Amino acid sequence: IDTCGVFLLEKNSEYSTQKYLPLNRSRSQTTIATTVTRDESGHKLTVLHKFPETLNEQERIAFSLKNFSGQRIRVHTQSDLEAELSSSKTTVIYLDHNHLMPVSFPATETVIKNLEPVEVPFEGDQNITAHKTQLIVPRNHSIDIQVPGFKWARDISLDKIGKHFIELIPRSPFVQAKARADWRLKNALNILAEVNSVNGGRRLS
Repeated sequence: IDTCGVFLLEKNSEYSTQKYLPLNRSRSQTTIATTVTRDESGHKLTVLHKFPETLNEQERIAFSLKNFSGQRIRVHTQSDLEAELSSSKTTVIYLDHNHLMPVSFPATETVIKNLEPVEVPFEGDQNITAHKTQLIVPRNHSIDIQVPGFKWARDISLDKIGKHFIELIPRSPFVQAKARADWRLKNALNILAEVNSVNGGRRLS
């Protein structure tokens, strides 16, 4: 497992259980494995490996992710509250090709700050401390994904409609060196991400 958000996992295995995981045929979220490692500070960290709750195309949801990569990918949902609420636990989701999953974020509301709209923690959210509410820290709706053979691609935003390319960095130092030496190969190691408005929500694919 490679780096995941602020978490540095101890054993750098590339999808260690990938070849043994069956296809996700369940509609509900299912835990498939639990591993224990250490974070960057040396504290014990429990990683829950899960299949997601799957959706059909007609369901209405605020945020969703559809995998068109051709491979099973790993997904980590970023949360400003993760360190505060569950500093010893995080979750990695395994999403199969052509599957659609919901993406959940803590509740927010839109306020005007410096003449621009920003989303901040919802004051009525019981999971947010008074201190955090007073800070009014802008919150982004972002996720991290990992394609087999590559490092985690971080901070992929679902906030802005449109297309953009995400750079993929190989896990192999040898392949990294080859990519640095040939700009054409480096340019080829990108995937296209697109955020669309679907059924009243935002979908990343």
